Amino acid sequence: MGKRSSRGIAIAWCAIPVVLTSAAIMVLASVPPVSRDALTHHLAVPKLYLKHGAMVELPYLKCSYYPQLLDLLYCIPVYLGKDIVAKYIHFCFALGTAWLVCRYLQRKLSLAWGCLGGIFFLTIPVIVKLGITVYVDLGLIFFSTASMLSLLGWRDKGCGWPGLLPAAAFAGLAASVKYNGLIVIMLLTFSIPFIVKRSEKVKAQGALHMVAFFLVAMAVFSPWMIRNYRWTGNPLYPLYSRVFEHQKDIGQDSAGMSHIAARKYVYHEKLWQTLTIPVRIFFEGKDDDPKFFDGVLSPFLFFLPFAAFFGVPADRRRDLAFFAWFAVLYILMVFLKIDMRIRYVGPSIPPLVILSVFGLHNLANGVLPRAFKSRRIAGVAAVLVAVAMFLYNYRYVAREFDVVKPFAYLSGSVSRDDYIAAYVKEYPLVRYVNEHTATNARVLACFLGRRLYYFDRDVRFAKDLFPPGAPDSPGTPEELWNMLRHEGYTHIIVRYDLFNNRVALLFNHDQKVVIAGFFKKFTRLLKRSQGFGLYAIKAREVG
Repeated sequence: MGKRSSRGIAIAWCAIPVVLTSAAIMVLASVPPVSRDALTHHLAVPKLYLKHGAMVELPYLKCSYYPQLLDLLYCIPVYLGKDIVAKYIHFCFALGTAWLVCRYLQRKLSLAWGCLGGIFFLTIPVIVKLGITVYVDLGLIFFSTASMLSLLGWRDKGCGWPGLLPAAAFAGLAASVKYNGLIVIMLLTFSIPFIVKRSEKVKAQGALHMVAFFLVAMAVFSPWMIRNYRWTGNPLYPLYSRVFEHQKDIGQDSAGMSHIAARKYVYHEKLWQTLTIPVRIFFEGKDDDPKFFDGVLSPFLFFLPFAAFFGVPADRRRDLAFFAWFAVLYILMVFLKIDMRIRYVGPSIPPLVILSVFGLHNLANGVLPRAFKSRRIAGVAAVLVAVAMFLYNYRYVAREFDVVKPFAYLSGSVSRDDYIAAYVKEYPLVRYVNEHTATNARVLACFLGRRLYYFDRDVRFAKDLFPPGAPDSPGTPEELWNMLRHEGYTHIIVRYDLFNNRVALLFNHDQKVVIAGFFKKFTRLLKRSQGFGLYAIKAREVG
């Protein structure tokens, strides 16, 4: 059998799990969007841009000031009324990253190892979850990986100036997807002197290469900074708001204890538990649970990279050290900056996958044969490790079918409205507002988590009925009614449990009387559903 036919058979065998995995993810993605960030941001903001016919400032939505490269792509399916397609767009970036990982490993090891790495990346639980969700993290992961591998390619080709530009541009695109991409720019800028071989004369030009990389990356990112500077006076709004003294007063900056200290009081964690979060994320992740980082990684991403450094040549060790350095520093910077969510460390996953494949390769070809003194036994042991690695991932994929329940929707036994209502509890009231109120209606939504996307009416979000930052609360139900009508509100949606708890714990007796009197005299209950209530604000005072 010729080399070409053998290669074709290998590609065919590698394509089977890729196709099956992609098909499973596409099926899981083929349901209406119900994830929180999709409804508050990634679909909601494009919908408002389409409504206004342009990218306009939305001061009441702080998330609208974030970089929005992928969100602008989502304008297309939103415009066409095919919001599920936004999930497919997002998943395409996972496929692109898997291809980048496969291509790198193919050059360094072989096609089989490259395909193993690509499939491993594609089946990691958090990547699967992102692939069926309208987020933007897979775009950030793709562009950061492209920048990282482009830098290594630039080094291998002699460090010529033109070759540096694509790597810098990819880093700028990463930041254009999400502010976390700024960490990518910083880490890759400072890595340039260390990835260049010491024997090369160009080592002396490291500082110039760093400056060029940084400037090009920031130039690609600059449209978002210019936009925010024009709108707020802060090019990185809402980051570093206190630094920019002359920015407009938009929203409120977060205040209080650090996220690290807060875990002690919110989750009752001990200090050692909090400090070991960068390790715990590989073992303790759970979806939809902020205490356990709202996502699932793989323990193999923690263990296998250690084996990557056993008995490798010096030139290869330099690349592996670069991947390890980037992944560790990125995870630590996210940990120190914000309360941990596994998707926040997404750019560290591809380098960890590459290290894991090198680690498995070393186990199969060096460590295990020496340990067992038998290459056959070592091969079986390495295969068992790979099988366990994929069983862990595919078990998660199988569980997602029980969580998402795509077949009920795809078969038509559950309608789009009923599917959304099962996951978005206030949706029946939102639908009622869309179908039974005037087009100029304005809704005050109390404790709805800023889930905006499914509203077809103007809506603002609040925790209570009193205006934020007001020096004095309305003293009578009439004053509260006048204030809301003056702001144009015609309806109120309330999540009863959270609203009532807030009133009971934080409001004094007089404020409680005002709220009770307002609801009794100036509103009319239109509909209740799943712990939420919709009220119409009366147009005139009742005598």
